[in-house]
Amino acid sequence: MSEVDRPDFAPVLQLIQQARVRALAGVNRELIELYWQLGRYLSERIGQDGWGRGTVQQLADWLAVQQSGQRGLSSSNL
Repeated sequence: MSEVDRPDFAPVLQLIQQARVRALAGVNRELIELYWQLGRYLSERIGQDGWGRGTVQQLADWLAVQQSGQRGLSSSNL
């Protein structure tokens, strides 16, 4: 099939790319919300229960076991 005879597939590619951009934006939005909630929870626990760096490190270690392969939940990130 020659270039002239081929259908215009460009709109299909554009639809796919737009959907990917929307999906990534949704994932980013959810991650931001997750980190906001984690920060609020940890802040409350630090204030109410006296959690410190050691407890946050224990949490990070525990999460590493529970969520094997999950990145971004180190003690410094938490």
